Amino acid sequence: MNKIEFKQFLQNTKDNIQEKLNPKKIGTKISVSLKSKKTRKNLIIYAFLTLFCIAFLLLLSASTSPLYKDLCDGDSSIFIFFGKAITLGKDAYRDYFDHKGPILFYINALGYFLTKSKVGVFILQCISLSISSIFMYKTARFFTKPIRSVICVIITIIAFGATISDGNLTEEYCILYCMIAIYTALKFITKHPKAPHPRKNMVIYGICFGICAFIRVNNGLIICGIVFVTIMTDFINEHIKEIFKNILYFIVGVLIVAVPVCLFFLIKGTLSDMLFSTFVFNFLYASEGSSEKTSSAILLLLRWVAPVLMMIFISSFFAKRLGPKVASFITTISIFALIPILLGFSYTHYYTTLIPLIPIYCAVFFYITSNKINILAVILCVIMAFPLANYFVQSESNIVHYSKKLYSQSHPAKTSDVYSDIYYSAKQLSSQIPDEDKDSVYCYDISATWLLQADIMPCFKIFILQEWWSEMYPESGRQINQMMLEKQPKWVVIHNIDIVNSKQFMNIINNNYELIDEYSYDRLYKLKTQ
Repeated sequence: MNKIEFKQFLQNTKDNIQEKLNPKKIGTKISVSLKSKKTRKNLIIYAFLTLFCIAFLLLLSASTSPLYKDLCDGDSSIFIFFGKAITLGKDAYRDYFDHKGPILFYINALGYFLTKSKVGVFILQCISLSISSIFMYKTARFFTKPIRSVICVIITIIAFGATISDGNLTEEYCILYCMIAIYTALKFITKHPKAPHPRKNMVIYGICFGICAFIRVNNGLIICGIVFVTIMTDFINEHIKEIFKNILYFIVGVLIVAVPVCLFFLIKGTLSDMLFSTFVFNFLYASEGSSEKTSSAILLLLRWVAPVLMMIFISSFFAKRLGPKVASFITTISIFALIPILLGFSYTHYYTTLIPLIPIYCAVFFYITSNKINILAVILCVIMAFPLANYFVQSESNIVHYSKKLYSQSHPAKTSDVYSDIYYSAKQLSSQIPDEDKDSVYCYDISATWLLQADIMPCFKIFILQEWWSEMYPESGRQINQMMLEKQPKWVVIHNIDIVNSKQFMNIINNNYELIDEYSYDRLYKLKTQ
């Protein structure tokens, strides 16, 4: 190629790039795309689902919704507190302890940074749930038509209303990543039932599981079910090399999340604390839950897991209709979803981990009945609706409860108040503490809601649920007593002193502190002057 030809080549390349990047042509392509009937229909559906999710969270995510004046006393307040602490320069796990993963705390930190209040967290919730609903819709579309897919999503979101528990909990955020993994897997299985699983999908599963693991590892076991069924399929088809490659690519996906997270905390010098809290302590916590399954708790559990058990039965019974790969996929992820439920505590919000299965549950019904109204459809509708009854009843109860709460907030009676005792306790007791002393306050069994209302950052990392932590992990109690002797906080706030089991802690309070004020069960103590 001579000099003239080379110049011509460069000019042609330049012209081609400019042609492709021409804003007018790009705008024309987008315009044509938006004008297509299918695209417009999808955008309308996505917009509807987004608005539905926002309305849903406005009513039922009482811990973050801007409609509620007061803060809820629950786990959400702990996470919002962590978010606030991080924005103030505190370090998760070193300055404050909880057994949830760092991604959850930094989601709350981002939300709190945006608005300096719970509203920022609410905005992130809306984004997360809206995207989740779109993936629910796209997943349901593998089995049924658009309108019926929308119905599947609405049923799922309403069912989520039974387990939301004031919102902003670990299980809620993990719905999105479980749905991404389920959608990715079903998209390939339904279109290529006989082909080996692509490795890029395994990376996606690894990324989704990694995110769930650093929020709360129990919440990502559905994704492990996807990986398991993929490996078993390769084993049955004698694709032994593919098994090791798939496992390797899944690990690569996990490392894409794990490496930067671990490096971040390694730089901060809190890697061991983070790993202990996120994984080791969570294992100890889960093992405690498995030993507390009474007969009544098991009966209640069965009511919540009934749709999953029904789905296992339906996918097995109609395996030929669904196709062996799809049927085995649904059965496997359903079984894996049950594992943390059966082995852990039975708190209502833990059943949120089953929510990603419900759009499939509903869509499979439409698929089996061939979208027709006949005797089979009616019988199957009754059989499959019954297991969801517990979700609908509880969801209705929550909707009524929060509707009444909003009404009473906007129409307060003379004898009622929109704020809780925690609010008034925080305002009264914190007003006794001088601003210069607020960095030397320790709170014992006081809720995170109290701390947010009082605008106080405790001076020791074990700052809530001390009685519970000490019972589960006795070293916590020893650390608290050591801190009380060595650091001697100027102020101590205790909730319900009658249930404090640590004699050493009470001796320190009785000998070194004097009672200054109290509100309901909360007491404020001040260090005695020497």
